[in-house]
Amino acid sequence: MKNLVPVLLFTLIFLSCSKKQKTEDPVIEPTNELVGTIWERYLTKFPENNKDLYNYLSFKTASEVEFSSKFDRVELTTAPIIFPYSYDSKKVVYSGDGYNYTGTFSGDTLKVIGTAGILYYTKMK
Repeated sequence: MKNLVPVLLFTLIFLSCSKKQKTEDPVIEPTNELVGTIWERYLTKFPENNKDLYNYLSFKTASEVEFSSKFDRVELTTAPIIFPYSYDSKKVVYSGDGYNYTGTFSGDTLKVIGTAGILYYTKMK
């Protein structure tokens, strides 16, 4: 009986001790000032349908930009395409379909050099 009391006491103390809960560090996705911004490029009316074409670059995450086009800012003409991009000190580089596009920022203007020459986008948001 004398041996049983210390064993029970030890078991009681052992079970009553709280265990430290393991806390996982929060996953912080890298970000930059482009995330959440939308840039628009306007092209003049197309003779075949007498509509204006707008191209959009939407920076969804710190590594993905979405490209889409609309006629007269209303109807979607292309399904959005996601391109990977990198951003470093006011310079963005994105690639798609085997081509690279390099853009530089000046205020609310994005100047992109690509296969179609120099393209100018204006910041919407």
